[in-house]
Amino acid sequence: MPKIRVAILGASGIGKFHAREFVKAGAEVVAILGASQESALQTSQTLREKFKVEARPYSNLDDLLKNEEVDAVSVCTPSSFHFENSIECLNSGVNVFSEKPVVQNSDFDNAKFAKELIEVAKNKGLIFTVNTQWPAIIPYLNPYVDLNDVSTFSMLMQPRDFGKDILLDQVPHMNSVLLHLIPNGEIENISFKNPSKGDIEVFFDFVDKEKICKVNYKFKYKESGTRDWSIEINGHSFNRVVDDNYNQSLVSSNEQIQIPDPLSISIQKFVGALSKSDEVLISSREIIRNIEIQDIIVKKYLK
Repeated sequence: MPKIRVAILGASGIGKFHAREFVKAGAEVVAILGASQESALQTSQTLREKFKVEARPYSNLDDLLKNEEVDAVSVCTPSSFHFENSIECLNSGVNVFSEKPVVQNSDFDNAKFAKELIEVAKNKGLIFTVNTQWPAIIPYLNPYVDLNDVSTFSMLMQPRDFGKDILLDQVPHMNSVLLHLIPNGEIENISFKNPSKGDIEVFFDFVDKEKICKVNYKFKYKESGTRDWSIEINGHSFNRVVDDNYNQSLVSSNEQIQIPDPLSISIQKFVGALSKSDEVLISSREIIRNIEIQDIIVKKYLK
């Protein structure tokens, strides 16, 4: 079977790690898109030197799609470009793997745009998904906490943003894990702590029928370095540890649980879905529910 051919749109930041993981997953990264031809050339050289990836550089998406026979793109451009990049690729018959947030066309009215992307992909028989990768660690929590009866859920992340930008960039990760645990929940009773600062907390009830899960999203600003990540379910805490080789584990009650890189799992499953041997990590329904919840939280925050 021929290798799946992928283009990375925006490969100088997180995109270079997407390129690395697509190669690990058995795909071929054939092209990249940069903001300018100069930056694209520089990034292609970096990929060649660091990851032995030979990707042709482009600064215009139309040219890339016209000249390259790609099966899929990975959208790692700035968030405000995600929708227009994704819709253009889908309309050109190309599958899309997008970084989060999947859409950032407005502060709190993005769900309709996400639904449009899902509908276009469905009509064209294409795959469209988003890289909110943290649900990949959920199976590793099973032996330690009852995931069928989640009454409290808390998650900590350390963004490099402030205020509203924290919520737009980081809430999709937290929503994604919550929705994997409680797929049919509805958000109620939102409140905030330190809403105007870099350290924000969001509190709400996530209600499924008569069961209520108390939710707390925690954001602590960190300018540089490895960022902390932790999750707490029913009072049981799991803290991520990353070693010098970027091997990851979760520490819980003095026990260390080895986990794979969630980004690697997310991309492997996307590549598997393209070859019809697997399913994507994040379903279309989860994409829409995630952004609906994000819109509600951000709208409440801005009030």
